[in-house]
Formats: sequence, structure tokens, C-alpha cells
Amino acid sequence: MPAARVEVCRLGAGDWQAYRAIRLAMLEESPEAFGSTLAEGRRLDEQAWRRRLEDNVVFLVRLGGEAVGSAMYSDWWATVPGEAFLVGMWLAPAARGSGAAERLVRAVLAEAAARDRVRVLLDVVDTNTAARRLYARCGFVPTGVSAPYPHDSARTEVQMEHRLPAEVRGPAERRRPVAGPPTGAVLDRASLEP
Repeated sequence: MPAARVEVCRLGAGDWQAYRAIRLAMLEESPEAFGSTLAEGRRLDEQAWRRRLEDNVVFLVRLGGEAVGSAMYSDWWATVPGEAFLVGMWLAPAARGSGAAERLVRAVLAEAAARDRVRVLLDVVDTNTAARRLYARCGFVPTGVSAPYPHDSARTEVQMEHRLPAEVRGPAERRRPVAGPPTGAVLDRASLEP
């Protein structure tokens, strides 16, 4: 049986219902993994969902046509010029191991490169070995920064970074072709390869 097709697309404000659906699925399946709760997510109105998509770049991944996860590129928390963050990463349990998670990470890295960012940061719980392996495969390394996990002080969040070399950053005429997709565009596999 052939593997299901993996597609990644960038969501725009008009896609707020698709983002709401996947975000609520995230909060229901992995409530301890995110900063907000399912109840808080359900209370958000259309404008709040649209604003999240306007203020950040959200990628949705489909496996065999079904939405199974998402990841967000954001520079909201950046305190140093050239920094960006990969946040809100989630994949439905049935889609884990399909390659879809790596495609999401690579879409965020492509977005950071297109915006001339120097490094992408993320936080991951130290006991989440599958996620840590995924990020390592995508070129992330620990920064040495860690903090107690907000939902369980017995666990630790580890910060990881991916440094983007100059040849993949900035204006298209200056970099290798790894640019992020326009809103609604489906990424092909080649655009996400390192």
C-alpha cells in the first residue's frame, strides 16, 4: 500500500476555522504540552483566531488529505534581532512517524530563512525523547538553557536552536531556494529538504 501524501500549507486569516479545529484537537489530545487550555481555546472568537494567523505564520499538515497537525513560526518573543521561534508544534498520534512532523519543522525553518533570521529557538520537555530526536534530525541542538516545565515542576523544558547559515537567509537572489510557501500554497518535498 503506498504511503499517504504529506502536504504542508501556510494558513491565512481566512483559514481561521481550520486552525481553530487543529488547535482544539491539540489542546484536547495533549493538554499539558501547551500554554493554553481547551476551555480557553473554545472561548476564543473568530477575531482572536484571525489575529493569531495575522500575527504569526501557521503551517498545517495534511496526511492523505486529512489535517493532522500544525506548527507556528513566530518572532513575538524575540529579544535579539535575528531570532525566531518554533511554537505550537503538534501532530495527531496516528500521524506520528509518517514524516509529517519533519515537514512542519522544515516549513518553519524555511519561513525563518526567508525572513533573514539567524536562528530558530524552541522549548521541548526533556522527557519527550521523540520530539527531541525529531528536532535533532532537523539540525536543532541544545543551547544549555533550561527551566522548570510550567505544568509539572518535576520536569524540565530544554531550549534548542537551529542556526541558519547566511547562504539560506534573506532575499531570494542571495539564498538557496528554501523559501516558505505563500498562504494556501502546498509545499512539495523538494522545497523542504535541507
